[in-house]
Amino acid sequence: MNIFFDETSTKLGRDYLRGICEKLKLVNKVITLKVPNSDSFNSKDVEVLNIDLEDTITSNYPELEQIEPFDKGVFNSLNYDSLFTLKMMERFGSFKGEDNFEKRTKMFFNHVKFWNYMIESHKIEIAIFLSVPHEPAPFIIYQLMKSKGRLTLYHEQLAFQDTYTLEDKIKLSKPTSFKKDDLIFKNIKFTIEEFSQKDFVPFYSKNYFINQKKIDLKVKKIKRILVEITHKNHLLKYFFYRIRKFFLKKRILNFLKKYQVSPDFDKKYILIPLHYQPEASTSPKGDIFVYQSLMIQMISNSLKDTDWLIYVKEHPAQSPTFGRNLSFYKEINNLNNVFLLNKNLDTKKVLIESNAVGIVTGTMGLEAIIHQIPVLCFGDIYYKFFHGVFPIDSNQQLSEAIEKIKNGFKPNKEKLINELEKIPSTYYHGYVNYEYEKVTKISYIQNIKYLVNNLNNYLLNQNVF
Repeated sequence: MNIFFDETSTKLGRDYLRGICEKLKLVNKVITLKVPNSDSFNSKDVEVLNIDLEDTITSNYPELEQIEPFDKGVFNSLNYDSLFTLKMMERFGSFKGEDNFEKRTKMFFNHVKFWNYMIESHKIEIAIFLSVPHEPAPFIIYQLMKSKGRLTLYHEQLAFQDTYTLEDKIKLSKPTSFKKDDLIFKNIKFTIEEFSQKDFVPFYSKNYFINQKKIDLKVKKIKRILVEITHKNHLLKYFFYRIRKFFLKKRILNFLKKYQVSPDFDKKYILIPLHYQPEASTSPKGDIFVYQSLMIQMISNSLKDTDWLIYVKEHPAQSPTFGRNLSFYKEINNLNNVFLLNKNLDTKKVLIESNAVGIVTGTMGLEAIIHQIPVLCFGDIYYKFFHGVFPIDSNQQLSEAIEKIKNGFKPNKEKLINELEKIPSTYYHGYVNYEYEKVTKISYIQNIKYLVNNLNNYLLNQNVF
C-alpha cells in the first residue's frame, strides 16, 4: 500500500509518520513533503519519496514538461471547490506574483498535472493530512484523491483538552455514530469550565502577543526574505513592493481610524469577529464564506427592518495589506447597520454583551455558546451541530435563526454538556497540533502511540486492510 503524508516540517509530524510506517506493515511507499534546508524523512522499512515543499509553493515541479498533460476528464472530475485553490495562493503573498490571475491559473494547472501524475504513477491509495489541507498542493491532492474514490483523511485539533478528530470530508455532516468515552467527556467538561471563566484567555491567544515581541522570530523572518530576494535577484523589485505596501497600509489605517467605533452596549447587536486570512479557518473550512463580506452582507440584510446593529471586529493578528484590502473594509462599512469596532477593544467583553455571534469557524463560536450566546455558523467546524449553534448556508436558514434569536433563544450550558456526553465516534484522545504541547496532559511519547493506534483502528473499522 502506498500513502501520501503531508506533514514532516515538525518533530510531531515526522515521529507520527515514522510510527505509521512501523505499525502499518502493509505500507510499502510514502510520498511526503520535504522542508527546505532540513533532513529528508526516511524509514528503514518503507520506500520514501520526498517532494520539496518549495516546489509545492511555486508549482515549479521538476521535469513537469515531461509529464503527460491532464485532459478534460480529470478537470471535470474535480468539483468546483478545487477553484478555491486560486484563493489559497494568497498565503504566499503578492510579491511572488500571485496577484496575476493568469499566473495563478497556470500554477493551478501545474498542481493538477503533477499530482494527478504522482497519484496514478505511484498508485497512492491513502492520503493523510495532519490538519485540514489548506495550501494549494495539499488541497489539490485531497481533491484528486476524492475524485478518484480513494481514501483521504485529515486530523483536526479541537479546543477540548487533548481531543482531536479524524475526518474524511471537509464538508461536515451531523454525527450519527457515537461512543462512550469517559476520558474525552472529562476533558470536554474541563474545557467548558475553563471557557466559562470571564477572564480566561486561551493559550494560543496569549502566544500571539508574546510572539509579536520575540526578536528572534522577527530576525528569522527577515533572513528568510533576504535569502529569497537575493537568490532570485529580486532586491530592487522587493524594495518597490515594500514601498507600495507601506503607503497602502497607511491609507487603510487612516480609513479605519476614521470609521471605527466603540460599541453601544444598550443596543442589541450581533458580533462578527473576523478571521485571520489567509488561513484554514476560512479556506477551505469556510467554502464560499472565505469571502467574509458575503456573510456580513447576509446578516446585514436579515436585520434591515430592525434596530439591531452588527459590530465587526478585526482579528488582532491581521495585517490590513495581507489577506485584506481597502475595498474590503469600505464594502462592509457602507452597510447601514454595520460598524467597524476598534481593534484594541476587549473582545471578551464585546462577546459577553452581544445577543448573537456570526462566525465562519473559530474558537469564539464555542466560547459564545458556553456563555449562552447563540451562534450563526457559516463554515464547517466540529461545533456547528452543537446545541445553541445555527448552521447557515442560505438566507432562509439565516432568517429562521434570527427570528428565534429575536424571540429570546439562548443556549443552555447544562443542555450542551449533557448533549456532549455522547461522544462522536470520530473523536480521539491525543493532540495533533504541536503548539498544544504547551497545555497537554499527555507525554510526547504516549501521544505518538495514541495517534498511531487511533489511525490504525480507524483504518481497520473502514476495512482498509
